[in-house]
Amino acid sequence: MAKRMGGGILVDLRGHGKSMSSFGQQRHTFENCAKDVIQSVDTTISTVVGHSFGGRVALECAMQLSSKNATTWLLDTVPGQADGSVVEVFETIQSIDVQNYDTKSDISKVLTEEKKMNVGLAQWLTSSMTSDESSLKWGFDLDIIEDLLPEFGTQDFMGKLQHLVLSEEEQQKSSSVIHLVRGGKNTSWSMDILSKLQDIQKKSNNRFYLHVLPNAGHWVHVEDLPGLVKLWETHKT
Repeated sequence: MAKRMGGGILVDLRGHGKSMSSFGQQRHTFENCAKDVIQSVDTTISTVVGHSFGGRVALECAMQLSSKNATTWLLDTVPGQADGSVVEVFETIQSIDVQNYDTKSDISKVLTEEKKMNVGLAQWLTSSMTSDESSLKWGFDLDIIEDLLPEFGTQDFMGKLQHLVLSEEEQQKSSSVIHLVRGGKNTSWSMDILSKLQDIQKKSNNRFYLHVLPNAGHWVHVEDLPGLVKLWETHKT
């Protein structure tokens, strides 16, 4: 996706990929995940893109970078509790004992044939798996992910969004813009949420944009990458 969108720095969020190291007594929160990202990127941040959990972290980055005039893209980041498909994927992964399989292809086959998961999603999940002399390992720390899941329900998503794009304070010190791309087939987007977001967009003076990819579900970057890239190219600064 990054290559199609012109390149960028891909950061492994806390508990993912190479960000598996011990965090001591530090709490696993979206705010601390955002601090991880900002501290890891040794350059000026002009744009932050995040999907789902990554979108929640991207919103926190926007709060911490509010004076930096950064553009933020939130990909199917639904306010409130974790998206149902995310919880379902997490529970599916927990149910698989990877020590019983020899290759990523074996696990991908289990995900698609036994667990009835979308092929693209299964391939994406297994692409980050690693192996040592004894067994395969997921590309994320399930314990950290489990600790982070409650954060979805407690993050003041709407409040932070409104502060960033509507508050007089932010308008005076920043020209930051936020784009939210929703998957049209994702039923988690309630009329109440959409109505609130549309109202924010009307009042934002072109600082907040709500987009939709009608043919995509929650995993927009897997299910409609061309559509996502087209949106990016239309609105990139």
